Amino acid sequence: MYQRDRQQSPQGSDTGSASTTTSSQSIGSRSTISNYSRHTSVSSTSTTSRVTALRSSAADAAYDRQRRSPTDSSYYDLDSTPWTNEQPGAQTWINAYEVRQQVADSPATEQQPYPSPYYNREELALQANIPCLHHPITPGQTTAWQEGPSPGAVRSFYNGNDRTVFDVAYHDPKKAISTRRNDPFTKAVYVAAAPRTVCSQCNTYLRNGNCTTPRCIGP
Repeated sequence: MYQRDRQQSPQGSDTGSASTTTSSQSIGSRSTISNYSRHTSVSSTSTTSRVTALRSSAADAAYDRQRRSPTDSSYYDLDSTPWTNEQPGAQTWINAYEVRQQVADSPATEQQPYPSPYYNREELALQANIPCLHHPITPGQTTAWQEGPSPGAVRSFYNGNDRTVFDVAYHDPKKAISTRRNDPFTKAVYVAAAPRTVCSQCNTYLRNGNCTTPRCIGP
């Protein structure tokens, strides 16, 4: 086509060259713009993906830092002392909510064999007024211990007129054995619940670093 245009016009050489150059420049410009657009789109998508991945990784890392052993919930630590000697690998901690519910379900007055009076000869730093009652605590349940199974080593200490105030202690084999048949008590350490990360968009708790709220764009 370019050759035929040159032959039909006495100024074909100049006109054809100019027309072709202009056309080439126009096509080149459109091509450049198209390539730039595609490049920008790919770069934008890539950048968004990287940002999303970084945000997700950061959220996962934040959540993982809050995970702890044995639980993220509040609990009572028995300092590696098994709650019972009758079960291999018995638990050495107890969920705080289990203790609260068991104490609330425990009798308010002395009974046989439990709750029985406790006079604090070990001078534990108890919140309950002395003498108080003490009653077995069993991991993995929310109802009070009933006579039958072994009571284990863990006890709650409370006054019958206010069971919202209590402490937890355990028979400690690491302490010097007294003239009594049981090991002396050691007060269990209360460990508060670990802080939890919330979604920055909807303010709900994250699970494994991800928001579980439908259609939320967080965290």
